[in-house]
Amino acid sequence: MARCEKCGNPIDVPYVCPYCGGKFCYEHSSREKHNCVITAQTASTLGLRLETQKPLPAVKGKAARNELNEVLKFEKELDSYLNDLVESRLDQTTEFGKQFSVNELALYLLELFGSVLFFDSLLSIVQQYSIADVEVVSKPGKSAMRTGFNLALFGQPGTGKTFAALDMILGKSRKGVSAHGLPGRNRYCGGMTPARFIEIGQAYQGRKFNFIVTEFNDWFKSRGMVEPLKVALEQGIIKKETMRGTVGPYKFTSFFSVNYNTKVQLKGYKATVGDPNFNAIEDRMLCRLHRLTRKRFEEIARSAMKFTLGEVTMSQANSIRDHLTLVHSIETKHPLVKDMFPYKPIRLTRAVYERIVEAREAILEYLKYKESMDFSPRLEMRAIQLACAMSLLNYFRDDKEFITIDKEAIRLAIKFYVEEASVRSKEEFKPEWVLYDLGIYKPSELRKPSFVDERNTNRTL
Repeated sequence: MARCEKCGNPIDVPYVCPYCGGKFCYEHSSREKHNCVITAQTASTLGLRLETQKPLPAVKGKAARNELNEVLKFEKELDSYLNDLVESRLDQTTEFGKQFSVNELALYLLELFGSVLFFDSLLSIVQQYSIADVEVVSKPGKSAMRTGFNLALFGQPGTGKTFAALDMILGKSRKGVSAHGLPGRNRYCGGMTPARFIEIGQAYQGRKFNFIVTEFNDWFKSRGMVEPLKVALEQGIIKKETMRGTVGPYKFTSFFSVNYNTKVQLKGYKATVGDPNFNAIEDRMLCRLHRLTRKRFEEIARSAMKFTLGEVTMSQANSIRDHLTLVHSIETKHPLVKDMFPYKPIRLTRAVYERIVEAREAILEYLKYKESMDFSPRLEMRAIQLACAMSLLNYFRDDKEFITIDKEAIRLAIKFYVEEASVRSKEEFKPEWVLYDLGIYKPSELRKPSFVDERNTNRTL
């Protein structure tokens, strides 16, 4: 019979600490209770680098303790990928970064998927950059916000939500889809219950991960889940009391990328989640509606055919993933690169706000007879946050001490803001009208000569 290495008491089923390799009783299973220190032998066995490891948090519960093993695997995956990048592709990646931007990413995805589908994958990849949670400053020493955001793709089934949020990020070799997301920083939650998530979330304290939930509707079949999930979205202190015991309190520091189905109506949509407080969840995420329009249908069918015939070449996938990994590691001050490149905050200027205000005024002009707004002012903050996250792609483009928000990032963020405001307003105005007024769409980009006439006619109704 085994004995606890801390107190010496006999134990039938010992807890084996994945960090130090010791065997302990339940009372001394947490790292703080047995003074856990990773050994060189254990580090070698796990394939870890001692100098890159953050201490694992103390956790309660069997599921959370087991999840620490998953955390170590994720750490190993990122460390191995980054180490190979630094040793083999560092110059290549920095040179790529000098030419790369959100505009280049948009053009790459536009060529792959078309003018409707590209934006979904753009948001998913930009969210991967955002989870470094870089500080956004309005002036030196004055913090305004951070880049990290939670992403929700919602709408009708079969509209490409899972492809954008899961396949494009983790890859799907069977379909010929290359991984574009961060190695070792995405926790897929397929089949996981929300109660289990709340318990294992303890294992990710102090870390920046992304939790991918492709069936988010199912998380609200259990009553009382809105409040703890709302706290998680705000990166607050989670505490959940159940008949079996209490989980927490602990601080959640990661992010979500979720999909959920809704009933899309002629105008707007209707959530299929029964909890009336679900809007509090949506209000804390950057949301994107998927409506199965004729154009989306055509692009999905065309993309499926090209993938089936092996005609899709994701030529920049590896370069994008290398760039994303390097920028994330620099901005999170990973020990392998923190002495090579400086941390850079995002610089937010009044000019960015003025563009958002201009978009707001254009939207309100079309809603001037509407007294009650159907979208929160947080939507504006999401748009600014999105522009900041998109600008992280510019890290290597100049030698400034901070990253500036470029015009294309603002343009794409305004596109998101206007389109989402239209959805939330039950499509009482067409986003194309506002975008045209703002100069986001140029006349040469409009396909139908009757577009301007349609816009002017509808505006006077």
